Amino acid sequence: MKRGFVTKADSRYFPGLKNLIASLQKTNPDIPITVFDCGLTDDQKSQISQRVHRILDLKITNYKIKAIDYGRFTEAIYAAMYLDKTEYDVLFHIDADTVVLENLENVFETCLSVDFLGVSDYPPLNLASQIVDSELITSLTGSYPMINWELKAFNGGVFCTNRAFFENSILPKIREFSYLHQKFKTNDQALLNLAYASLGCGNFHDLGILYNFRPQFSRAPEIQYPEVFLNDNSILTGKYAGETIKIYHYIREPKPWMDGFDKSSLPYKIWHQFSGI
Repeated sequence: MKRGFVTKADSRYFPGLKNLIASLQKTNPDIPITVFDCGLTDDQKSQISQRVHRILDLKITNYKIKAIDYGRFTEAIYAAMYLDKTEYDVLFHIDADTVVLENLENVFETCLSVDFLGVSDYPPLNLASQIVDSELITSLTGSYPMINWELKAFNGGVFCTNRAFFENSILPKIREFSYLHQKFKTNDQALLNLAYASLGCGNFHDLGILYNFRPQFSRAPEIQYPEVFLNDNSILTGKYAGETIKIYHYIREPKPWMDGFDKSSLPYKIWHQFSGI
């Protein structure tokens, strides 16, 4: 079984990409990494070329971000629609604004028998919340009655899938719905969720909050910052509900490398520990 991590970045997200790669090499040293180059500079690519398995130049031509998202995103957010270009039998797609704090071998092993593993928001949001447009939902319901709009939605930045399932099942649906992508509230995430839901598979296998922990949960302010400690691999991490956090996801701006992020905070220290490695 070939397994690997797949991430993507443009030049603006390069500081995050470097720290993600460093965290993966520290926690999962035997698992290769493929980077989708969505606008990295030559210098940036040279800095990581010896640290990853492959840098794949990705030209995204079939997707355009909405005008309202200019300055927040680039078309790089749609790189997950091209996961068929990788060579891994089981692939873990992970955004460049994350760091991995624990070994994830168990996820790859689980994905041999479960075609798709994702992580819901917390508290979970449903599929309809990713689309929002009620007229579009009504129209799609008429054409695709198998879609259950109450299904949990998964985060588009952290998921693991069997390549065959993605290529033969999810990807055809992505292409089928791609013409609608600018109508969705959550862009690439909505498209991925809609494609999955239209297969009639029911809810995805949810890895849980430990695989998508955040500096703050806007809809769950009761979640306090976790107990912080050094794990057996000398990595600064935290515990939530007595269990060790696996992935830290800095989903909103400012990102840790941007102005405005609290550089004295524990979330910053967790991210920054991988700088310069």
